[in-house]
Amino acid sequence: MSLFCSNVQAGVGTNLIRDTAEIIVNKFGLGVTGNSLEQVINKTAVAVGKHGEESLPFLRQSGHIGFSVLESAGKQSQMIIRLFDSKGNDAIWLVRQDLKLELFLRYGDSAAEVMIKHPGLADDLIRLYGNDAIGALASLSRKNAQRLSMIVADGHLDKLQKNKEILQVIRRYGDEAMDFIWKNKGALTISALLSQFLVNPEVYIQGAKELIVEPIIEPVVTSFNWMVIMFVVLFFITLKYGWRKKLSFFRKVLS
Repeated sequence: MSLFCSNVQAGVGTNLIRDTAEIIVNKFGLGVTGNSLEQVINKTAVAVGKHGEESLPFLRQSGHIGFSVLESAGKQSQMIIRLFDSKGNDAIWLVRQDLKLELFLRYGDSAAEVMIKHPGLADDLIRLYGNDAIGALASLSRKNAQRLSMIVADGHLDKLQKNKEILQVIRRYGDEAMDFIWKNKGALTISALLSQFLVNPEVYIQGAKELIVEPIIEPVVTSFNWMVIMFVVLFFITLKYGWRKKLSFFRKVLS
């Protein structure tokens, strides 16, 4: 064993390092590379030298993959150790998956919280929308997190072209906001309605106001209806008074 590892063992305790290595071998075997017990003891000592004695509980639970996870995290390895201290086996589940580990190291504990809260849903949303997705997911139930994932997957959220603003509304109002967006996802594709909603979302979410498009063609329709009525009346007048009187009447009307 190297002098470095011997010095680490002297500082931490040979028995503690050896006990940890034996636990790893007993629970997880010798690893895919077929390490001997002495090699696992050496790797454990190296890990303690780099990441501190507090890495030992994490290594006991994570096994051989724990060594590579801590090594790949580098200076951020303490984030993983702290996550394990607070989340236990959930932390092991998270850091064993490359994308989850990458997102956790980039966005921190808040990303870990929502990935654990919404397994299978949060990863892609965080990858696409970062902290905005984290904030939205943190305020949602499982049901509405699934709805949010669905409107992202089918391209509906991107069609609205106001992703950041919508996710911020969800973050603020939670399930109520997502319920409203889900029920009105078709109407919100109309830019005028979406703008109305984003200006004051609370009044719509609480049901105090409805999304309505003002009928800009109403004056034209009204004018057209009166014209139809007028010509119908003229038609019956012409039938009553005959063609001569009809021609005379139109001359007067047109003059």
